[in-house]
Amino acid sequence: MTYKAYRWLAFDASVDIRISPDKDETLYGFRGVGKIPDMPNYASWRVNIGMHIILLPTRVYKVSERDILMQKAEERRKLFEKVIREQREAESAEKELERIKAERRKAERELERLRNILEQEAKKKQQEKKQQEPKPDNQ
Repeated sequence: MTYKAYRWLAFDASVDIRISPDKDETLYGFRGVGKIPDMPNYASWRVNIGMHIILLPTRVYKVSERDILMQKAEERRKLFEKVIREQREAESAEKELERIKAERRKAERELERLRNILEQEAKKKQQEKKQQEPKPDNQ
């Protein structure tokens, strides 16, 4: 069984099970070929696990015109999204500025009312002082 994770990476796994009998029919008459005592001729089972890595491409990966256009479109999309995001931020800042200006105008009106009230109270106090002063006799 092989699992190809990427173009350049694959994993392998396999299991071998011997179905033939355990009878040793090897001819040991050749030089250098000898029987190892107490060892079977072939193992009754075996498991293999492996990994294949391609370090260099075996062929040149050709970039199609469609891929180039898709890449450019993706770059443009990112740019447009950035412009829209900045525009929204600018609009939000303008709204905040308008809110601050309205708050300032409201505060200025309130200060003007308070100034008028204080001026009226000061005039009343001056008039009361003038009325309380003894009038000089012209005799």
